[in-house]
Amino acid sequence: MPDKNAIKIIFTGDIMIGGGLSDLIESTSACHLFSHLQPLFSDADIVFGNLEAPLSNEGTPAQNKILLHQHEKCLHILKQLNYSVLSLANNHIMDYGTEAFLDSQRVLNENALQTIGGGKNIHEARKPARFSIKGADIYFLSYSSPSTEKTNPLTIAQNNAPGMAPFDLEIIQEDIQSAKSEGDHIIVSLHWGDEAYRYPFPEQQEFGRKIIEMGADIIVGHHPHLFQGVERYQNGLIFYSLGNFIFGNFIFPDGRLNEWRSRYRRTALVKATLHADQPTEYNLVPMILDSHGIPHVPDHPERLMYEFDKISRPLTKKDYQSSFKRLEIMEKFDILKDKIMSKLTKS
Repeated sequence: MPDKNAIKIIFTGDIMIGGGLSDLIESTSACHLFSHLQPLFSDADIVFGNLEAPLSNEGTPAQNKILLHQHEKCLHILKQLNYSVLSLANNHIMDYGTEAFLDSQRVLNENALQTIGGGKNIHEARKPARFSIKGADIYFLSYSSPSTEKTNPLTIAQNNAPGMAPFDLEIIQEDIQSAKSEGDHIIVSLHWGDEAYRYPFPEQQEFGRKIIEMGADIIVGHHPHLFQGVERYQNGLIFYSLGNFIFGNFIFPDGRLNEWRSRYRRTALVKATLHADQPTEYNLVPMILDSHGIPHVPDHPERLMYEFDKISRPLTKKDYQSSFKRLEIMEKFDILKDKIMSKLTKS
């Protein structure tokens, strides 16, 4: 018998509705570009994603790094797709400084989009988003690891200074315990890991499992820009990385154009169903980003599902650390092969 009190949540990966997408949005109806996605989102109680860049470039640009910002119609598209909560804890949200960051948060909040993982001080950055649905309270928390920023120190919020909530196990435990005292379900977003790898580092598995043991029900990871594995641990779920969801091509600091190669365009969104008295159910919806960075359900989703299942399988082994050493070598080879094939395709 269907659970009338089941809560449906959609989780997506990185959102960057800008860069190479901007010209397309200017020349075409933004509503039309993303209308094919609306049926996927229509019955969700909550939709969550990682907002990978500020809503504007009105501010002081960071030095010596890739600079990202959303197109001015980003807000309209987020509303079209029924988003309700967004993480700001990532290594690009401060690309145009404090002014653009805080202004983005203000605009989102004024338009009924909750934000987590960032704020005008550490208290606000750690504050959870809360949803009361069908008699249950769902809390969202978000944190970013300093290791995700390679060129400039990550802007961590202070008592009287804006920034992000840091990936710190003591802080995370405090926040989970506080949320658990009032909430029924705790969801934690983590910006972590390394770009380009399809497998999380062994220490990520260790940290993820500890956070589940602290009381989190679901962990949703971002930053690697491609899909990583899924693990069910105890009564919790860990999605190590959901990859890119909507992500336009962008310009490197040296002027080169980044065009997402094949491995970065294979992604998925998660349809999760929360229950009061049984484990969370979930389905992956495999998707492929087109040349503009817009996701589509492929003609043969079972092929991607096979790939994602294969990526997840090593996480269930007792000695993942030993397996990872072999997987890391394979990943480096695949990355090199992908680069060569991309160059051959262009030539």
